[in-house]
Amino acid sequence: MNEKTYKILVIAITLLSAVVVFFSVISNNYILPALAVITAFLSAYILKKQFKEVITEDERVELLSMRSSKISYVIFNIAAAIAGNALIIFSKNGPVSYAIVGYTLVFSVCFMLVIDVIAYFWLNRVG
Repeated sequence: MNEKTYKILVIAITLLSAVVVFFSVISNNYILPALAVITAFLSAYILKKQFKEVITEDERVELLSMRSSKISYVIFNIAAAIAGNALIIFSKNGPVSYAIVGYTLVFSVCFMLVIDVIAYFWLNRVG
């Protein structure tokens, strides 16, 4: 199996699982999406094991990838924190669902920051 076939199969698996999850959630079936996601992960893992070619990445691409993910992480955290706090403030005079979404955003930012600190200390200890 070459790289092009591998990428096409992974995209097909992703699209198929997304369609199954979409229609399952619409029909109020919440067991089938979990099974679809697990099956998609296992199928992609099996395909990865069958893929024999080595995909090499140079240091420049790896460095650019790390920089872009750090920038997107920072931008998302700032935007989610501002949006979450704004929704919490607007929920005082508006629907209660704004507060639920706001707290979800704010706590997800907190969770991501905790994960970032743990990963930093773990990577600093290892390497």
